[in-house]
Amino acid sequence: MLYVQRRRDMKKPGLGDYEMARLLGKPFELVEFHLWYLKSKGWVERLDSGLLAISALGVDEVEKRRLRLRDDHLLTAGGVAPEAAEEQARPGAPDLLVSPKGTAFNRY
Repeated sequence: MLYVQRRRDMKKPGLGDYEMARLLGKPFELVEFHLWYLKSKGWVERLDSGLLAISALGVDEVEKRRLRLRDDHLLTAGGVAPEAAEEQARPGAPDLLVSPKGTAFNRY
């Protein structure tokens, strides 16, 4: 979410804590822990405006893990582009998908 916002508008790269919770459809109290973790790792930074934005370290982490937003707005955790996933799928290794609301499930 923060990666997309940074890429979408470099002049306004941040989102508010409560805005992110609302967009995720989760109570702020559930999102608060994850925001703390991301800030502690240095992957998210607090801007002068008070909003949170992904840091350069956070962008590097997304790129390192090769997380990609699919057409159906799910992130693949395996680092394989959606169209190539079928070709590279290993038998018995399900493709883990993560919805924008944070729900993880197997493709099959």
